[in-house]
Amino acid sequence: MKSSSVISIAISLLVFMSLQLIADDHKSDNRVAEFHYFNVNDPAAFVSAMDTHNASECAEQWQSQSKATVLLSMVTGSDVSHMVYVGYPNYESMELGRELFASCSETSQMLSSFGDATYVGSYHNVIFEEIISINSDQPQKHYAKFDIKIGAGQESAYTEKWLAFMQSQEKHLSESHYGVNRIVFGAGDVSHYAYIGGKSLTGLMTTMNTVLSSPEYSKFSKSVGNYRIVVQNTLIDIVKAFPVER
Repeated sequence: MKSSSVISIAISLLVFMSLQLIADDHKSDNRVAEFHYFNVNDPAAFVSAMDTHNASECAEQWQSQSKATVLLSMVTGSDVSHMVYVGYPNYESMELGRELFASCSETSQMLSSFGDATYVGSYHNVIFEEIISINSDQPQKHYAKFDIKIGAGQESAYTEKWLAFMQSQEKHLSESHYGVNRIVFGAGDVSHYAYIGGKSLTGLMTTMNTVLSSPEYSKFSKSVGNYRIVVQNTLIDIVKAFPVER
């Protein structure tokens, strides 16, 4: 890949990493995270770049001090092929984590390798906050992610009705991690993510077919139809985890 694409990815990531967040205005017990989206043309090289970075002492310090959880996933149903999740306990941890991440010389090397392994102009990112997260202790392999646009001032109304609907389906969701996230930076026409997880693809699809074909879903969909738009549905398959503990 041309050096210009490498520079573009590096600049985009560094600008993203340098955003100043006012932690006192965002204190929360809920997790905050980044999604980094890529259209990958050499998956083996992309994973190798992440592995090399992960093996460095600087990366270990970044994760151990900031408690950053990193997941690499494949994406189906989108104009990108892969997504990197970087999650933190709160904004204070995110601020520390981004400072540590940017300070690693291995980070620059990884970004250069990403430039060679991805298509020009494919990279974009978001920061989001966890609003609702149910059964987060359940290990999941697959997620159905619903990119939605909620009208201004309607978040509380939407999440209240969404949670009531999901609780009505609780018997089908006992082994699923599900929730709603609020996007605070990025994503254009999308304001929130709703998601349902599954330990297997078969299990996820069975759960989705059951829940989304229920009479309760029809009632829920009608009740939020005036202020909620479903922009895109994607399947997220977790490929590799880079946990805090080594």
